[in-house]
Amino acid sequence: MSRSLTHHFILLSTTCSLQLRLLSRKIITHGTSGKLPIEEVD
Repeated sequence: MSRSLTHHFILLSTTCSLQLRLLSRKIITHGTSGKLPIEEVD
């Protein structure tokens, strides 16, 4: 029981970390793309 629970928790943590990475990547790409035109105008 404990082994399966720990394994499930590890899987959840890894999936959460992966989703957070994807979200951070999206935010970074959106931020850079949004800042680029403003910098070009300046």
